[in-house]
Amino acid sequence: MKSVTLRVFLGLAGSLLVGFVACVGDSTGTDTSTGDAAPGADASSADAGAAADAFIATDAGANSPDSGTPSTYFDVTDVNNWSSYDLSDSAAFGATTHGFGGAVLAGKSVIFIPAPGGYGNGVVFRYDITAPFKTKASWTTFDANAVDPAGGYGGGIFDGANVFLMPYTTGKVLRFDTAQSFVDTGAWKVFPVSSLYAGALDGQAFDGQYFYGAPYDVNAAKVVRYDTTQAAAFQDAGAWSSYNISARDAGVGYFTAPAFDKRYLYFGSANDAKVTRFDTKSSFTVDSSWDVFDVSGVAPVVKSVFGAIFDGRYIYLPPFSNGTPASVTARYDTTKPFAQNGSWETFDVAQVDATAVNLHGGTFDGRYVYYPSYNNVGVIVRYDTTMPFAQKGSWQAFAISKVTGNVASYSGIVFDGEYVYLVPQATTAGTVLGAVTIPRFHAKTPASLPAFTASFQ
Repeated sequence: MKSVTLRVFLGLAGSLLVGFVACVGDSTGTDTSTGDAAPGADASSADAGAAADAFIATDAGANSPDSGTPSTYFDVTDVNNWSSYDLSDSAAFGATTHGFGGAVLAGKSVIFIPAPGGYGNGVVFRYDITAPFKTKASWTTFDANAVDPAGGYGGGIFDGANVFLMPYTTGKVLRFDTAQSFVDTGAWKVFPVSSLYAGALDGQAFDGQYFYGAPYDVNAAKVVRYDTTQAAAFQDAGAWSSYNISARDAGVGYFTAPAFDKRYLYFGSANDAKVTRFDTKSSFTVDSSWDVFDVSGVAPVVKSVFGAIFDGRYIYLPPFSNGTPASVTARYDTTKPFAQNGSWETFDVAQVDATAVNLHGGTFDGRYVYYPSYNNVGVIVRYDTTMPFAQKGSWQAFAISKVTGNVASYSGIVFDGEYVYLVPQATTAGTVLGAVTIPRFHAKTPASLPAFTASFQ
C-alpha cells in the first residue's frame, strides 16, 4: 500500500490542484479521470457550475492523484475485496471498547472516536493507514478520561492540524494536536462548549477556517462555530460563537453531519425531511444567511436523513428514521436553485436490498457514494455517480456479515484514499455482535482522495 498523507480540501497546507476530477468508468471497474464532467453528469459535456470550481488538495509525493494513471475501482459485492479486524480482545491494547460514535481521517491515521455516555468508555483508537490493518502494532489507544472524565462523543473533524471530538453528553469539545504524540496528555485540550450550547453536537463540518458543530436537538437548537485560525485561543470563548437555528425555523433540529460544497453547508435532520443550508460567505448569526427546504415536498416518502455527502456537484442524503424504517434517499444538484423541487431527485434503495433501511452517514471515493446501515441491519449500499441516480442498476448492496460473520450497526464510515472503513456502533454493554469488529473495503487503486472528503461521522 502506498504511504499516504491525506489533506482535506479547503485551504489547508499542501499544493492545490484546481478542477474536479470526474470519474468515467467502464464495465471492468477501471475509470479514466478526465476532469471534463461532474459525477452523475454526461461525460461528454463539462459542467460549468460547482464541480468545475472544486479543488483537489494534495501533498506532493503523498496520496497525490497519479497524473495520467486511471483509477481501478473494485467490486463492493466481492467478499475478497473485504477484510475485518476484531478489537474485542482490546485488553491486548491496554484498553477496552464497546464500539464507537464515529471516525475521522487525520493525515496518515484513522481515528475511531469513543461512543457517548454509557455506551463507551472514553478510549480513542488510532490506526496507522500505512501499516498492516490486522496487526496490533498498527493501532494505538489513548484514554481520553485523563483529560475529559466520562467523555463520549458523537463524531469528529480534522482541520489539517488538529482533530476535534464533538460532545454528545459531556458538553466539552476535545482537541488533539496531531503534531504531538497521540498518547501524550499534553497534546489534548478541552473546551466547555456547554457555555454556548448545552445539548449534544452530533455532526460536524469544516469550511477551511471554521468548524461547525451540529445540534442534535430541536428545542432552541444552536449551531456552534470555532475559528481554527485562532488555534492558540482554543480554550478562549472569544474564538467561539453560536447561532440559534430556531430563529430561522422553529421546527428544525436534530442535525447530523453536514456537507460542504465550497460555499454552502447543508444540514440534514434526523427528525424530519427538512434540509437547512448556511451560506459561509455571509454572516453566521444573521437569519438571512440560512435557508430551509422540506424535501418531503419532492417525495412525501422522504422522512428524515442522517448525514450529507458531497461528490463535487450533488449533495446526497442517506435515509434514516427513528420510527418507521426509511429507505428513500434524496440528492440535490448544487448547480440549481436550492428551494425548487426540480433541483432534487429521490430513489428507494430498498429496490436494491429490502433490508437497506435506516442508513447512517456516508462517504465518497471519487466515483462511488456509500451508505452504511444502522439498527443491526449490517448492509452497505453503493451508488455509481457516473450512472443515473434513480436507476436500480446504478446501485449495489452488500451484507457485511459475509465479512465479519455477524450482524452489526454502523455509526459512520470513512475513506482514506484507498480503503473504506465502517465504524461499529456502540452498544450499552457491548453485547451486539460485531460491535467492535471493523470491516474494511478495498475501494480503489492507486490511492487518491476525491475533491472533497465526504463524511466525518
